[in-house]
Amino acid sequence: MLYLINIRKVNVYLTNQNRKEASYEEVSPLQLYKNEGQCFLTKTLFSLVTQDIVGAYSGGKKALKGLGRQTICISLLFSMLICLANIPHVESESYSVSWTSPNMYSWGVGLNATIGVGFFGYPSIVELYLSPEVAVANQTTELRDDDRRDYFYLEEALQHLTYYTATLVYGEENDLQSYIWIFVSEDSLLRSVSPKPGSSNVNLDEDSFVMKFAKLPSIVELTLEPEVPIVDTKILIFSTQAFPPGGTDHYYFFPDELLQPETTYTATLIFGEENNTRSFTWSFTTVDPENPKPQTLPYAPFNLFPEPDSIDVPLDTNISISISRPPSIVNMSIYPEVPINGRTDETVGFNGQYTFHLSELLEPSTTYSVTIVFGDHGAPEGYAPTNTRTWNFTTIALAEESKLEQTGIGIPFVEGILAVLVIVVAFFVLYYARRNLKQKGMAK
Repeated sequence: MLYLINIRKVNVYLTNQNRKEASYEEVSPLQLYKNEGQCFLTKTLFSLVTQDIVGAYSGGKKALKGLGRQTICISLLFSMLICLANIPHVESESYSVSWTSPNMYSWGVGLNATIGVGFFGYPSIVELYLSPEVAVANQTTELRDDDRRDYFYLEEALQHLTYYTATLVYGEENDLQSYIWIFVSEDSLLRSVSPKPGSSNVNLDEDSFVMKFAKLPSIVELTLEPEVPIVDTKILIFSTQAFPPGGTDHYYFFPDELLQPETTYTATLIFGEENNTRSFTWSFTTVDPENPKPQTLPYAPFNLFPEPDSIDVPLDTNISISISRPPSIVNMSIYPEVPINGRTDETVGFNGQYTFHLSELLEPSTTYSVTIVFGDHGAPEGYAPTNTRTWNFTTIALAEESKLEQTGIGIPFVEGILAVLVIVVAFFVLYYARRNLKQKGMAK
């Protein structure tokens, strides 16, 4: 890339030899510094001055005049760059996902659903991938005052009763991030199962497994691994009742023995009509009878910032987290301890966004552990009132020789000295070259 810098109507062309493009771009000194870095800038300017010094001795008065313009130009450029030393370091844009539709762990998502996502910020790249694979037919974007929203229209309908993993890739070309969430598509027959998929607190004396259907199919079979014998079944029909509307038919399976403690069971349900059956598989875990665990409230934390296990986190960062179904309790602790100045709460869709503002800068090269406690004061019986989410991140390292970065200095001290030396040498050469020409003129 060839850069053209205009300073007081004097053009300086700087060419990065590592690039092959023939075009040029008119930039400011700050933009040039951000594009190519101070190393390229200093070396190129030093080369320019050196070439003009040699040309001045061999080219006579005309070349000397050009040397004066060039030297002034370079001096001004370096002066501007040194002045820019007090401009804070510009960090790359940081974006985060503010909401998704469907939400994390949603059950019964429509087969013709449109996938929607929102962002804090305006990433230039937003892409969605589903597994099992479903291609995106069209994508629309809305840019609002404080966020970006994207909607993905799928080429084909979702499969019935399927776990989908959605992966969102977003950010800039050289700084991409990802966000992953899971949802389950709807089924025309099966409306819910119990114990719930993924539950980790099922009692050993669970008296029945309940399957709810929009309309009871003729074939309903349940198997468990490890094996649990089923001694009896029971059917309750509600779908034909006029009130309440939308009732479901219940199919109960009664186990013949207690479940094993602290065991993960895999359940497979086969249902449908003859020659037209399908299946649904899920898992659940039983409790330890000596140390029973209360159930947790259905809050799902996501969009943790800084991201778990991230490094080079800025020292002036704030801590934020999003939680589905905004809870009434949201508290944060951080170790090593940092005073908290306050908290900002936002509601985005059905989710809550909570940002904790710290009173002090974080320490460099330090690993912090953040714990968020969230829940509800009015938790029902059998449910723990709060749950926790803990993660770590590490702040940016500041070496002794680069501590100037902490104050926002964009040009290292050594290169600043080099710039001054180049300017001083150039002016001395200009002075002695003019004096030599003057003496030659007097001699004539």
